[in-house]
Amino acid sequence: MPQVQNSRNWLKSYDKLIFLDIDGVLNSHRSAIALGGYPYPHKEYHKFDIVALGLIRKICKDSGAKIVLSSGWRFMIEPREIAMELKLPIIDKTPHVYGVSRGEEIMYWLRSHSARKYVIIDDATDICREQLPYYVQVNRMDGFSYANYLTTRGLLL
Repeated sequence: MPQVQNSRNWLKSYDKLIFLDIDGVLNSHRSAIALGGYPYPHKEYHKFDIVALGLIRKICKDSGAKIVLSSGWRFMIEPREIAMELKLPIIDKTPHVYGVSRGEEIMYWLRSHSARKYVIIDDATDICREQLPYYVQVNRMDGFSYANYLTTRGLLL
């Protein structure tokens, strides 16, 4: 995996990062049926898929990866609140750049940070072509699966 770096020495550097979407990944149609609906920011955190959360937590623990929110949730709630409620190592969120794809927003974030390895976990497909090798596409019907876990683990470890 190529290193994504910026030439400025003062920028924050990370070993491993996960760019994480929430809807369709940590909650899904499957979990909404089982748990009585979808979670909403600032409430109903019990409606998140506990298995998907457990798999993401395990990847972070085993690999030391930190999380950057690329989800639409980043507009509704601060990353530190989600981090605390979901017990995930969320450090930041991607910027909102009007008129560009989620993949391009991730590239904007990476221009001011560096990462030795990264992975994008999302159910949407609006990523950049050069990001495809680091993209784990999740089926929004089922959420983050064991197969997604194995792919993510392989990319980060």
